Parts: sequence; structure tokens; C-alpha cells
Amino acid sequence: MISSYDAIMGENCWILPFQPDWSKGVETRFTIPADSERGLTGRESRKAYASTLRCEMEFQCILNAQEVTTLRNALQNNDFENNPIWFPFWPGQIPFGDTYGSVFSSSQAILWQDNLDASLQTDPGGLVGPYPSETLLVPA
Repeated sequence: MISSYDAIMGENCWILPFQPDWSKGVETRFTIPADSERGLTGRESRKAYASTLRCEMEFQCILNAQEVTTLRNALQNNDFENNPIWFPFWPGQIPFGDTYGSVFSSSQAILWQDNLDASLQTDPGGLVGPYPSETLLVPA
């Protein structure tokens, strides 16, 4: 896990930076938390608990020894419970060289260079500069 700073929330945060094993696939589910109950007449009533979607992502990673040690140490860190964790939305990644501004105009993203070098970007549409060809921009 990589320690970073979240300008929107104004606090330190963690980034879980490990890429999925793409041969195993990535399962993504979007839901709106809701409650439903069926009355005596069989009619169903539903009540949403949130006005926005929730995203669940499930994937497997293959980590080397250094990455496993980094993850274990971060999970044992005292600040882990008190800081938010940002997860990359891997299916939405954009390779270096594409137009970032039109896609990421007002959201946060992770500037991904490798498993140990990633940073949270609050204005990904304004990114400029020379980056290696392996660089990705991943929604967070």
C-alpha cells in the first residue's frame, strides 16, 4: 500500500496499488443499497438508502515478495484504521498518451507508474509532463 494525500478530504490516505491478474478476469458490480418488503397483498415496496451507486470489484493479484511485505506492513500500521483507502477502478484505466482532460475533467484518479509508485491526482485532466510509456491513469 502506498501512502498519499487526499486533497478533497484534506487528509492522508492509502492507495491499494496492485494490478489484477487479467487472465483471471475482473468482476464488477454496481448497486444502489435498498430495502424491499412484501406486504400481505403481495405488493413489493422498495426504499433506497443512497442516491449514488456503490461499486464492488473482485479480482486476484499475483504479488512478488517485496509487494507482499509492503502490503503486510501497511495493514499492520497504526494509521491504517483511521485513513481512507483508494482503490483503482482497473477496468477504466487509460494508457499514457490518450487525452486525459476529456475523460477525467472533475474526478480523482491514480497516476500509476508501477506497483510501488502511484499517486492520487485531484485534477487528472490537467496532467502534463513527460511520463514513461508504461504510465496509466486509473479512476479512483
